Amino acid sequence: MSKRKEGNALPFEVERGFTAMPNSVSDYYTMHPRFTGATERLYLYLLRNYREDMDYAYPGYRAIREHTKISSDETISNAIESLKHLELIRVEQIRLDNGHKSNRYYFDKPIEDYDEFMRKFGEELPKKFRNKEPRFIAEDSGDVGGFNELKHWL
Repeated sequence: MSKRKEGNALPFEVERGFTAMPNSVSDYYTMHPRFTGATERLYLYLLRNYREDMDYAYPGYRAIREHTKISSDETISNAIESLKHLELIRVEQIRLDNGHKSNRYYFDKPIEDYDEFMRKFGEELPKKFRNKEPRFIAEDSGDVGGFNELKHWL
């Protein structure tokens, strides 16, 4: 097993790169019923195709189908609508010189505060997720295995 080198984001070397997703998306947004597996795959693919020089991503549906393995245009459209609803992306539709339409996908910063996320989307979440903050142990908290929580309970 290789050791993680300082400055690397992954604990191993990769040749083809990687795509980062904000932790708040996997911590909070995945509780939302509209954030399906297809929605997550599309979000990651759009992030992967973000062009910093243009400030947007612009893959077409054919590329999305090929790279995400989402086979239905309807599923892609639903995933786009979900990302828009969750305010993770904005979409601008433009008409190309050849008359075809194309989408530009702009990214908005995800909500990183649990309480703010719940104010915004809490009523849309399944009951099992409402008013229950996910249990995360911060790396620097020193709480190994929830010991401090157990200590407080006792």
